[in-house]
Amino acid sequence: MDAQRRPTGTGPVPGTPAVPGTGPVVGPGRSLFDGEQIGADETVSHQYAIPLRLPGYRSLPLSCIDSLTVTIDGDRVTADRTSLDLNAHRYPTTLLCSFPDVWWFALDPAAVLVALDEPLDPGPHTVTGELVTRDPHRPDEALPYTYSATSVLRVGGDAPDP
Repeated sequence: MDAQRRPTGTGPVPGTPAVPGTGPVVGPGRSLFDGEQIGADETVSHQYAIPLRLPGYRSLPLSCIDSLTVTIDGDRVTADRTSLDLNAHRYPTTLLCSFPDVWWFALDPAAVLVALDEPLDPGPHTVTGELVTRDPHRPDEALPYTYSATSVLRVGGDAPDP
C-alpha cells in the first residue's frame, strides 16, 4: 500500500525527481532513504535534496528526533548545513527539538536538504543517513531508536556506479 502512495511524477521537494525502488530496509518494512538511488535538487546552487521516509510505523513530533545526520562520500555534513523539508516547510536540524507540535506522519515524504560550500562533482556519490528518534508515547524512557541507510546520489545526469 505504501508504494501506491509514493509520488510518481515529482519528489518531495519541487524539482526533485521521484525515485522508484524500496531502498535498504532499516525498520519494519520501511526505508529511511526513499529509493536505492537518489537524485539531486540542483535548482539551488550547491544544495541537494535527499528524499526520506520515516522508517517506523509510528508518526513522530519533530521534537522526538534527536539527530539527523548525513555523510557524503565519507565526509560528515555539519548539522548547521542541513534542514528537514516536510510538508512544504523547512526545519533546521539543529532546532528540531523545538517543534513539539509539528508531526511527521508515517506516510508523509520528506527530504533532508544539504547545503554545501562547493558543488559535488558530476557522477555518483555515496550518501549515508542516520536518524535517531525517541518514542513520543514513553517520555520517561530515553531509549533511542537508530535508523541508518546508504544510497547513491547521482549528480549531473547518468554516470557509472562508484
